[in-house]
Amino acid sequence: EGLPLAEKAVAAYPQNANFLDTLGVVHMAMGDCRKAVDVLSRVRSLPIPAEQRAPASLHLAEALLACNEADKAAPIVQELDALM
Repeated sequence: EGLPLAEKAVAAYPQNANFLDTLGVVHMAMGDCRKAVDVLSRVRSLPIPAEQRAPASLHLAEALLACNEADKAAPIVQELDALM
């Protein structure tokens, strides 16, 4: 039910980190870690401060772990740890 709404929000505002994060989380909830990684990775390329990317970065690390890509998740976790 949330997927169409999240997709519509991202289509309207493709540079909105919060909407991209929501869409990625929806894909994770649906069990599609690949799509989640694709969407959440887009947030990391947005020209916003790292602090504003932090929620999506955390979700990206979770999605990478779900896709058995711990080696790619580790640097993201380290980056988040440095923000704390």
